[in-house]
Amino acid sequence: MAGEGQRHRIAVFASGEGTNAEALIRYFRDGEDVSGEVVVVVTNRRGAGVVGRARRLGVPVEYIRNTHLEEDICAVLRRYGVTFCVLAGFLRKIPVRVVRWYMGRIVNLHPSLLPRYGGKGMYGERVFEAMVRHCEPVGGITIHFVDEEYDHGPVIAQFSFPVEPEMDISRLAERTHEYEHRYFPVVVDMVLRVVRAEVPSVPEGLGSLLSSL
Repeated sequence: MAGEGQRHRIAVFASGEGTNAEALIRYFRDGEDVSGEVVVVVTNRRGAGVVGRARRLGVPVEYIRNTHLEEDICAVLRRYGVTFCVLAGFLRKIPVRVVRWYMGRIVNLHPSLLPRYGGKGMYGERVFEAMVRHCEPVGGITIHFVDEEYDHGPVIAQFSFPVEPEMDISRLAERTHEYEHRYFPVVVDMVLRVVRAEVPSVPEGLGSLLSSL
């Protein structure tokens, strides 16, 4: 178990501004008796806000190419000895072989109560626009394990709040981000405590790719 002396080595994947990545970094850096540390931030966008946030906090940033996603992700995970992956606004689908390698060790944050407003192309402001357009009475966040489909894996936790009639997209986003920053790091920490802090074994069929990196 992670609580038996070893701490998880966490990779945070992000494509945007990176406020949730920053919340995770600060939580695991400054918290007492936490179960891991963020050892690398992974992004597919060189100009993303998360790059500056991570570097200011002393966390290395690795850029991965959209055209070589699987190879680049595998190389980063091996190089940093990553034991757990957290998707915090990462706008690319994790390759199937990586998901299978880290099955049960990758979690994602989604800005709605899945399965509502989830799926391919539903992220960030698009989610909030759809919620306002459909007069959604309840907002919230979902933290779930990642599987081979968009926003589909087993739900770990959900936190909800009422959407007031006067809430526009901006206010809805603000309230959602408040919930993300408050609950996401805590839930990740809870999951890490019941997952062994070790790099998972390589599944059949992935070994040849890793050996070529």
